[in-house]
Amino acid sequence: EPEAWIQYAFDKTYKFDRMRLWNHNSQSEQTLGYGIRQAVIAYSLDGQTWTQFGAVELAQASGRTDYTGVDVPLGEIVARYVKITAASNWSTLGLHNAGLSEVRFYTLPTAAREPGPADDTQGLDPVVSLRWRAGREAA
Repeated sequence: EPEAWIQYAFDKTYKFDRMRLWNHNSQSEQTLGYGIRQAVIAYSLDGQTWTQFGAVELAQASGRTDYTGVDVPLGEIVARYVKITAASNWSTLGLHNAGLSEVRFYTLPTAAREPGPADDTQGLDPVVSLRWRAGREAA
């Protein structure tokens, strides 16, 4: 069967700290086991050349509304694309479907941000104090 995978393309390159994954979480998850058990994570700068981050095992979701997902540390990878491939699921019935409910990515601030005054502010006094939040790697 074809592999189940999902690929994320971001607007620019980011340094990723972690991602939070919510595995497939329907009320029938404990019976059907569609949640991804073994996930292979890869990343890329250009969407063509991929680097394997590695395989991670995801806990099976509870099927309850208070399920909170799991954090997967990404070790500060630098990427514009991230791909998650399902290598296996939690099915004990031999079903091959696999899915995730939600994925969130957390990045590290590497550039200056939150300028003050804001971009395109007009009518300012010529003597104005500029401020911003520095990034971890901003020079």
